[in-house]
Amino acid sequence: MTISHLSLNFSRVRKNLCAWGVPCFFLFAFCSLLSSCAGLRGGSKLVQPIDENGLQQLIKQACGKVVLLNFWATWCEPCKEEFPDLAKIAREFQPRGLQVIFVSIDEPEDVDGKVLPFLKAQEVAFRTYIKRTKDDEAFINAIDAKWSGALPATFIYDTNGTLVKRLVAQQSFETFAEALRPLLPAPSPSKNSPN
Repeated sequence: MTISHLSLNFSRVRKNLCAWGVPCFFLFAFCSLLSSCAGLRGGSKLVQPIDENGLQQLIKQACGKVVLLNFWATWCEPCKEEFPDLAKIAREFQPRGLQVIFVSIDEPEDVDGKVLPFLKAQEVAFRTYIKRTKDDEAFINAIDAKWSGALPATFIYDTNGTLVKRLVAQQSFETFAEALRPLLPAPSPSKNSPN
């Protein structure tokens, strides 16, 4: 169900309940609470919930691109320390065919108060995700059975969608770049560079 469907359903319910004599103020407050609990307010379009099946679909849809899948959390100091290097990797390598997927392991109720402010401070402007699963172990194993769930964790997939590199623990820009360079085409020469 999309956000617009939820809004339409809330509007329909609000009209029906107001006709039944329920004060609109309380209904509006209730609908607002439901929206915020579902992570549907304002800026949270940047952060969408995702489960293990959704992640597998994203990787399949990226066929033809190299994928860097990173798991992080705002409560994880090494994650926060390596994040600027990941943001730089995204800026430098996306033009060469890299697709970066960030997945926060924070709790869904932390999206507006912690996750979004952190992403904005890092100048991340593309859609990112927050883990939504009932079974953490199934989520971890769906990504990589060899992964313990330790953070930060980065998985790199080639253009065929095959996992080719796992990097668990804090990494540097150069470590990420070394893992990605052989998988991506060389940068095109600058128009201003001498021939």
